[in-house]
Amino acid sequence: MIMYGKLPKLCWLIIALLVLCPQVFAEDTTPAENTDLFDMSLTELMNIEVVVAGTITETNPLKIPASITTITAEDIELTPARNLLDLLEIYVPGAFYEAHVAGFQPGIRGIIADRPYKFLVNINGININIKTIYGAQLELLNWDLDDIEKIEIIRGPGSVTYGPGAIGGVINITTKRPKEDMVTWKAKYWDEYDSVGNNISFSHLGESAEVYGFLSVVGTQGHTPEIYEVTSTGGRYKPHPADYLADYHGQPQVKAHVDAHFKNNWRFWARYNAANSMRWYNKYEVSPGNWQNFRAIRFRYFQTALENFRPLSDAWSLKQLYGLVP
Repeated sequence: MIMYGKLPKLCWLIIALLVLCPQVFAEDTTPAENTDLFDMSLTELMNIEVVVAGTITETNPLKIPASITTITAEDIELTPARNLLDLLEIYVPGAFYEAHVAGFQPGIRGIIADRPYKFLVNINGININIKTIYGAQLELLNWDLDDIEKIEIIRGPGSVTYGPGAIGGVINITTKRPKEDMVTWKAKYWDEYDSVGNNISFSHLGESAEVYGFLSVVGTQGHTPEIYEVTSTGGRYKPHPADYLADYHGQPQVKAHVDAHFKNNWRFWARYNAANSMRWYNKYEVSPGNWQNFRAIRFRYFQTALENFRPLSDAWSLKQLYGLVP
């Protein structure tokens, strides 16, 4: 209510400045190509088109009935977050997640269920919620976030713009685009879980095409907790607990992404993700003295998309999006 009370006064102040001091704003009335907002004039800033996640289309941010939290790649680098669920708890007000037999479940706006059908997860505008009890677990659990440019979490009523299943909110993930020709390699190690991660990315910025590629592999041995239980004969450590967050039968997490932008307004991208259920079960004895983690589920999914953006006039444009999630 305070913001809406002050807004008209601010508008009148801007109008008065434009009328009384036109020479200040008469330098350039066209949108600036300079991406540094601090070097732009007030007129240039007002001419910038903004796409707000809460409405999908270009809309005045002051008219959006939504609460949106944006997490950038720089924000991700500043945190010790293992995955996207950790980021939600760090940056999004009122967001949390809990362990469940069906996997970790996030809660947004106080809404949480034992199945992830109260929220949507989009990758570059395509809904990736698997139509089973596990929803978008793959993107929520993967430990490598270096391919992500930004994450937008819509936790207000604006989430209904995206249709059924978004009552709890929407998580929009935007992947990185190439900024220059380069190849990078990163390695990470999490001591608590004896986890080693490696990723390599490729960027090409050419005259006719822009290409970005990313490949990540994360292997985790898991953490073996000391579980102490009290019985009728006294206390003792519970034997053979499962390795918490360990890989499924030694199979690591894998993420692969390729994205190509062509100068004739075409874009093609594909994404593969494989991760484990990461549920905490006891071990079972397959043979005397040979214990194995009981993790019966491993997720995989592949998606591809073809996009085309074609301006029709100064006021109209046509955007086509064809996606496939097997």
